[in-house]
Amino acid sequence: MADYRVHLQEDGEDYSVDIDANGVEAAKKRARVGRPYADVTQVEDLSSGAVEKYELTPQSIGPVEARLTDAESKVTLTTESVTDLPITERIDVIAAECAFAVDIATGWKTVGVGFFGGRSEAMKKPLKEAKAYALKELRQEAVSVGADAVVGIDLDYSKLPEGPLFLLVASGTAVKLDR
Repeated sequence: MADYRVHLQEDGEDYSVDIDANGVEAAKKRARVGRPYADVTQVEDLSSGAVEKYELTPQSIGPVEARLTDAESKVTLTTESVTDLPITERIDVIAAECAFAVDIATGWKTVGVGFFGGRSEAMKKPLKEAKAYALKELRQEAVSVGADAVVGIDLDYSKLPEGPLFLLVASGTAVKLDR
């Protein structure tokens, strides 16, 4: 049974998704920091009836890449160890999470493969936006710990237990570079 109802808005359309307690913190975080796929407008606790409302702001709408700060845009991201990268200090392993919704009403599109093969159009947008959002969050985390780069980035996707929500976790090692 669901513990929370998350109300979302995408392209002017309102809808809601029932989720359990495991997914609610990711939904609330998404509401506070901006749009990976759809904007969270409110989170309703189904047991107590308490409602948290979130105001949509101009900075929560639009491409994630356009919202990078100057410090975030200077952080280097790489998926593998680079032998000639002048690393002077390994700070810590850091991570960023992003919950996102996928339209499962279309059946076969759920798995991201069209009827005749290939990637489904229904999956491309949320996957691309979730990845951009998670990498932006990873850059923010790198800036907050004083890193110049994040090496060994790993992206892990998993389905949350309630509703059409998925979780993307981006992680890597925050490092300082000799610049």
